[in-house]
Amino acid sequence: SGTVVIWRGMDAMLAGTEHIDSERKFSELMNHAREHLETVFHRFLSPNTGQKALRIDFNNSQLGAFNPFGPNIPARQELPLERVSVNGQSIEVQPYILPHQNKVSRSEYEKFAGDGGYLQNQGFYVYRNRRLIVKATWFRLIKKEELNKLVRVRIDIPNSLDHIWAINADKSQVTPPEIVRKQLKNIIQ
Repeated sequence: SGTVVIWRGMDAMLAGTEHIDSERKFSELMNHAREHLETVFHRFLSPNTGQKALRIDFNNSQLGAFNPFGPNIPARQELPLERVSVNGQSIEVQPYILPHQNKVSRSEYEKFAGDGGYLQNQGFYVYRNRRLIVKATWFRLIKKEELNKLVRVRIDIPNSLDHIWAINADKSQVTPPEIVRKQLKNIIQ
């Protein structure tokens, strides 16, 4: 049982790569797609107690969850959970501070840096029904700075608030409403 997704016409991804190793480029693109799925669906691949796990195979190998908040890193700080009430619905905001590089192994530090490094991956991670929609943004409330590079904030919104979060049709972009923006700014201060 389940769903099968078949990608066809993959050769279009390699357009303009005649002068480089096409096979290596294709492998890089597939690895990037794998990592993306492991992050976007990490809460399904490795769910909390009482939730059913989802299995996703990618090119005949099972995906593993990549939680960008590093729950198994002992030096990680989990700040108090905040709840923001909007239209009678609750939005959960959970800030984390990932450990400084001298508190974890080099490989673990690099693993959580992600594409673009810590500077580019700081910010809010917005989830709608446990699926990551948008990652690593401050919604222009503050700038991405070296001082904040280890800060990541999980925001969980219910689908009943889609209309005020301006979620686009393919669920890949989101804009918080002004009432939430004000509260998020207070939380990140």
